[in-house]
Amino acid sequence: MKDKTFHGAFVFRDQGHGILSSTYFNTVTPKPYPETAIRKTDVTDNDPFLGTFDTTWLEANLNFYENLKISKGYNGNMDAYHLEWANKKTGGPEWEGLGNLENGLLIGCYWRASNK
Repeated sequence: MKDKTFHGAFVFRDQGHGILSSTYFNTVTPKPYPETAIRKTDVTDNDPFLGTFDTTWLEANLNFYENLKISKGYNGNMDAYHLEWANKKTGGPEWEGLGNLENGLLIGCYWRASNK
């Protein structure tokens, strides 16, 4: 990851049943937008934020549908969450992010993936 230029921030909430909801914003569109994700992998850990998800979000007059992988442990920090949003057709990463838990919420920031 050569360039980690800040693009936006997110807050993910566990809705139960493997479903996450998020409010996010970015530097392109100044107002908040929604994102929803549903887990598509089984996770043996009780952490609702870990796993691979189908995700969709709205932005302005567009909607997006991608894969989201959330893992734990980034750059030696075992409390940090690493997020990667990947294109469903190519599998290539589009966005990357880092987050931490705060009062049961996954809060973090994201940037364009290094392959873009």
